[in-house]
Amino acid sequence: MMNKYEEAWKKIKYVTNYNVRAFDDDDEEIKVIQELVDKVHYYKKLEARATPMKPIDIKHDKLDGFAFGECKCGTVVDKFENEFCNRCGQALDWSEDE
Repeated sequence: MMNKYEEAWKKIKYVTNYNVRAFDDDDEEIKVIQELVDKVHYYKKLEARATPMKPIDIKHDKLDGFAFGECKCGTVVDKFENEFCNRCGQALDWSEDE
């Protein structure tokens, strides 16, 4: 017989390993665990988007001083107008490499 901690861990593994949705199971604990797992995934995405990322393939126009790059989602971004991607909201890091 499992203790309450082993039983809880078994349910957490069940939800995460099989990506069980709340409607797949009548067990209230499974529903609560799934909601928590969903929130963790959501906050991981928010954290990743809020962490500044260097644009891809930055091009500098030395005459005008403009700098353009590409966000990971494919949107062209301008150094002087975009701290965040207009399309996906990714924070952008325009710092120069040293």
